[in-house]
Amino acid sequence: MIGAGDFNRDGKLDLATAGSFGASSSVNILLGNGDGSFSYGASYPGTEVEPSAIAVADFNNDHKLDFVVSALFGGLTVFLGNGDGTFKSEPELGVQAPLRVIAADLDGDGNVDLLAANDELRLGHGGGATVLMGNGNGTFHAAKVLRLRR
Repeated sequence: MIGAGDFNRDGKLDLATAGSFGASSSVNILLGNGDGSFSYGASYPGTEVEPSAIAVADFNNDHKLDFVVSALFGGLTVFLGNGDGTFKSEPELGVQAPLRVIAADLDGDGNVDLLAANDELRLGHGGGATVLMGNGNGTFHAAKVLRLRR
């Protein structure tokens, strides 16, 4: 999984990557050099197993990019940016089996919200989606699961 943005505010594109390596997984930050190459930045081991997607946005309205990682055998974990290419991991959000995640202002209130597609096979009830409305400070309202109708 890869998310892109200028995490250290130097005008060069940086990457957040996540992957599983055996029984462990991690998030790694690659800082752009401006010539198509990257330098290794911060690493965050111990993130949830089986990361499946990354979405980049400013969740706490501090003009520093943040990102969220979805994990099939975990949930959603938000990383709040410090503006220098490092991040603070927040407690996992209560979402079951998120397959993909997007970050967008879903209700037009100026705060970034999260929408996760749920893994139908892991949940066994048709999947659906989970919505978490943003508070504008890096936290989110309780998750609301939207079920598919058949």
